[in-house]
Amino acid sequence: MRRITTEIRLTPLTKSDSAQLIRNLLAIENLPARLRDQIVAKADGNPFFLEEVIRALIDAGALVYDAGGGRWQATAQIESIHIPDTIQGVIMARVDRLDEEVKQVLRVAAVIGRSFLHRILEALAEAGQHLDDDLAELQASETDPRKAAPA
Repeated sequence: MRRITTEIRLTPLTKSDSAQLIRNLLAIENLPARLRDQIVAKADGNPFFLEEVIRALIDAGALVYDAGGGRWQATAQIESIHIPDTIQGVIMARVDRLDEEVKQVLRVAAVIGRSFLHRILEALAEAGQHLDDDLAELQASETDPRKAAPA
């Protein structure tokens, strides 16, 4: 029988590659080197972790997008930001900043599973007519970080 699979081993990004990924994701000039180094160290070569930390910084209002300049800018909050040690910690911190109603919709959706009908979520979430708004908020913050509203 012919083998039809190929194994691909992914190695962690180097520190240099991790720093480059941050530069590619964020056209930013004023990201403190200390923070960049901390992000790179905690991510330990995991690109998903890097992306989630950046999203968390945006969600927290520590990074804001300047549409006029087409660049990201660090705010004063960047100095007091804490970066969790794990991916789970980063994601939980992002979830914690959501509005309580949106968090409840997210909890219910997580219990239902990866794929479900809208009407099932609607019946269980008790979000009423705000369900579509809550889902739109979740989707916007995930797909375009410039639309993520700071807490």
